[in-house]
Amino acid sequence: MSASLSLRSCLWVVSFLLIANTLFGARIGLFFGNFDPVHSAHLTIIEKSVSVLNLERMYAIPYLVSDSDFPVSFSSRCEMLQKALQSKGENLKVPCEKLELWNEERPLSSDPDSLTERILKEIFYLEGWDHNYYQIMGSDDFQRMLKFQGFPSDEKPLSIVVIKRPGFNQTIPRHLIPALGERLFPIDLDTPRVSSKEIRGLLKQGVISPYLSDEVVQYIRARKLYGLEDALLQQPIRKE
Repeated sequence: MSASLSLRSCLWVVSFLLIANTLFGARIGLFFGNFDPVHSAHLTIIEKSVSVLNLERMYAIPYLVSDSDFPVSFSSRCEMLQKALQSKGENLKVPCEKLELWNEERPLSSDPDSLTERILKEIFYLEGWDHNYYQIMGSDDFQRMLKFQGFPSDEKPLSIVVIKRPGFNQTIPRHLIPALGERLFPIDLDTPRVSSKEIRGLLKQGVISPYLSDEVVQYIRARKLYGLEDALLQQPIRKE
C-alpha cells in the first residue's frame, strides 16, 4: 500500500512541476544509450516516460561507439532500435541519419560525455531553443554525470529525469535538490531488472532472452550478432 501511495505521490509531484515548467513550447524527451542490444527495460523507460511526462516527441539516441564487451556496429544498433520502436508511434524518433550527417560535418566524439553534449546542442538547434527538453537517464548514468560533468547549467533548456535502476546508487545529493527544483525529476517506472550485458552473455551461449522483442531477435538471428550461431540456438528462457 505504501509503495502504491509513494508512486502516486511521485506522479502528482511530477505532474505539478511539469505544469509549472511547460507553459510554453513542446515537451521533448532525450534518451541516450548503447542499446547493445535494445531490450524491454529500454522500451519500458521510453514508453512510460512519454506517458508520465506527457512528451510530444522522444529521441532515442545510440552512442556512436558502444563500450560493451562484445559490441556491434553503430548502424546495427540503430537498425535494431528502429525495428523495436517502429510499432510504438511516430513520436518516437531514432535520429541515426542526423547523427551520421552531424558526424560528417564535424566528427562526433566517441566519448559518451562529449558526444552527449554535442548532440544536445544539435537537437536544440534542430528543434528550437524555446522548447522544454527532458534528458532521461538511469540512476547509474546520473551518478556518472554528477561525477564527470556536473548538472547542466541554467543556460540550457534542459531538465533531468532520473529513473531508478535496481542495484545502483539511487542517491540524489541533498544540496542539489533545492538548487535544481523543477529541473530534476526522480521517477520510479518499475522497469524490468535486466541489462544488455546479461543478454549478451546468454546470446554467446545460444540462448535468446525473453527481454528481447521479436523484431530484435529476428535481426540478431539473421546477422548472427553477438557470437550467435544457428546451430547453438535454444528455446527462449522463461521469465521468473
